[in-house]
Amino acid sequence: MKLSVVLCGVVLGACASEPVGVVFSVDEDLYNPGETDQGIYMLGGVADDLGLADRAHYLRVNPTPVVTLPFKFLSYTVDVTPAAQGANLVATSSTGKPTHSGGESWFDGMIFNDVENNYQLKLESGATAQGLSTAYHVMSNRRTATGWEGWQEYCGTGDVLAMPVRGWYDRTRIHHNDNTITFACLDAIGGKCPLWGYVSGTDGPAPMHDDTPWNLNQACTLMGNARYCPRGGPHTREGTPIQYGNFSGVPYSVPVYPLPSPLPGDPDAFTFEAGWSINGPVCLSKLRWRSLPANPCTADLPDPRTVEGRNAGGKFCDELTYDRIREKGALLINGSKVMDAPMQSWRSPWSPADQVLSMRGYLASEDPSLIEIVSPVFLPIAPPPPAPQPPANSYTAATLGADHMILRNLPSSLPESSMVKLYRWYEPGTRDRVVLDAAPPVPGGMTYSSEDFEGWAFKDRIAPTMSELRRCGAAGSYTTTIGTCPGGGAGVPLGYYVLPPP
Repeated sequence: MKLSVVLCGVVLGACASEPVGVVFSVDEDLYNPGETDQGIYMLGGVADDLGLADRAHYLRVNPTPVVTLPFKFLSYTVDVTPAAQGANLVATSSTGKPTHSGGESWFDGMIFNDVENNYQLKLESGATAQGLSTAYHVMSNRRTATGWEGWQEYCGTGDVLAMPVRGWYDRTRIHHNDNTITFACLDAIGGKCPLWGYVSGTDGPAPMHDDTPWNLNQACTLMGNARYCPRGGPHTREGTPIQYGNFSGVPYSVPVYPLPSPLPGDPDAFTFEAGWSINGPVCLSKLRWRSLPANPCTADLPDPRTVEGRNAGGKFCDELTYDRIREKGALLINGSKVMDAPMQSWRSPWSPADQVLSMRGYLASEDPSLIEIVSPVFLPIAPPPPAPQPPANSYTAATLGADHMILRNLPSSLPESSMVKLYRWYEPGTRDRVVLDAAPPVPGGMTYSSEDFEGWAFKDRIAPTMSELRRCGAAGSYTTTIGTCPGGGAGVPLGYYVLPPP
């Protein structure tokens, strides 16, 4: 069936004051978005560190294997297969010997030198088919001043295999084409993109708007790492869930993201993040992680939250038609969930003493010219007063601002067992609301009931920049904060949080 949606400007944690609405139709029966976890690594947690500090590129090897006894690799040169055949090694001989490819055991024991002769990679037994592609068991060895260090697991463990990729990646994760070979572990973005259907093949880069296999793979690499800035690195955390799709070329079709209603929408649903070209995002609606440093490349990607950015052409993806996003060079688009959000202090318009810290609602922009407040709506706390007063169940932004960031959705790298689950609790007699891990202790007949799940705290301080969340006050006036407890006192520890970015 046909699904028509109205798209408008949902932002980097914000909403434009006057979004431009457009209508886009898509065949919903053909909509088959991919959904997966992404991360920060290019080749792998171990592989990324193999000499990268001393080079302008990630580790790559020469296509001619090292010849060792019994000389079966003599006269062979190795390449990878074209994209239509998947990602596989293919070995051809200059003397007419048989060609070998894919997961043949013939490759077992093959050794490659890296282009600087500081490392060697060796293929062990255990190659496994991944659809049309083959993943290989790879070991690494490092040359030292006194000789070779000894063989280590290239992907950190023998349970994780690596996909062969033609060419090499520079420090900004741009893919370059030559006859060298790169091995990307399947738990890193270089190995995941082929698994998602975006195999780079052998043809090399094409003009920006061409949806060739190489270009789709390049856009996928940048999308998976959330590389928002042309000269930047990943802007995400390991194991973050994303949803993705492409305009054409491989089985996935392009996802459609309706405008959240009511704003700010469901924090646990995928919403529009960015449209991705071979150079990075052509538009950006939100950051995947708000607690990471803010987007530093406004010259390359004008910030539509500001007057200057909008005058420079900055647009939220939701403001653009899909045709326009495609015209700007996007080959892929992606959605992401609310992974973290500021815990904003809100107060009731009817009872100023009734304050609540919640990730619900948001301040739409830091730019005063675009400021918009979308307040959270909770259970009614008073009879509706005469117009034109605000609704009785709405809250307004308090002067306290954001207290800390909360994790709303967990990446796969953070098990629930290491976290504290927090809810918003409400006591109707005193109208007290508080965010805690369990119903607070109360005297007499007072009873707090759970209103909503808010998010997660860390059980332990895993970074020195984290701050402790504490429950302060007494029944009927509880509060939570990472700051000083009102009225003094140490408070009751609840877990740890990260601070909002500056």
